[in-house]
Amino acid sequence: MSSKLALLLIMFAVCHAAIWRRQTSVLPQIFLRRRFGTWLVASVSVGRQAMIEFKGSHFEREVILWGVRWYVAYPISYSQLEEMMQERGVEVDHSTLNRWVLKYVSLLDKQFRACKRLVGSSWRMDETYVRVKGAWKYLYGAIDKAGATVDFLLTARRDRKAALRFLCKAIRHNGTPEKITIDKSGANTAAIESRNTEHKARHRDPSGQISQQHC
Repeated sequence: MSSKLALLLIMFAVCHAAIWRRQTSVLPQIFLRRRFGTWLVASVSVGRQAMIEFKGSHFEREVILWGVRWYVAYPISYSQLEEMMQERGVEVDHSTLNRWVLKYVSLLDKQFRACKRLVGSSWRMDETYVRVKGAWKYLYGAIDKAGATVDFLLTARRDRKAALRFLCKAIRHNGTPEKITIDKSGANTAAIESRNTEHKARHRDPSGQISQQHC
């Protein structure tokens, strides 16, 4: 998986910068808010829980967040980002920019998830393929009945194991849905059946089973 693409997915999908609309049999493109950088700074400033600590940094918080935002939002290298920052009067080395991305993206992910709104109990699950460094990968995603993003996962394969990984991740972060609408993909069907079987074996309780609906 491309680390840059993964970081982009984390930051934008979790904080609702991505709006998914089901139009065809595959997931649509991700649309980004124009003022995401401003929204990002505000979210870190306003959040009352799990505040991100910038103490000890040689740069202002806003400068760090803009650098991180530019790197994950646009197809640029650290050297190009260094040049962009210099043009705006900020002298920062590309290796420092790399450290910012590695350090703060995971922290932002945790804070965004803590502030993420609860999703509904009826999901729509699908996957599409994207090209990452010349290789095709599969992007699994789900939205609830209101169109809010549930979760996402980038995988190398499109099979039962990959679908089950995504399903378990989505449930771990959002709770168990009552119903999941899927297409006629055998992998997604098998993943839901595997999860139901495993849950029943562990808890010996018929409740908590996920019903399927095919579209």
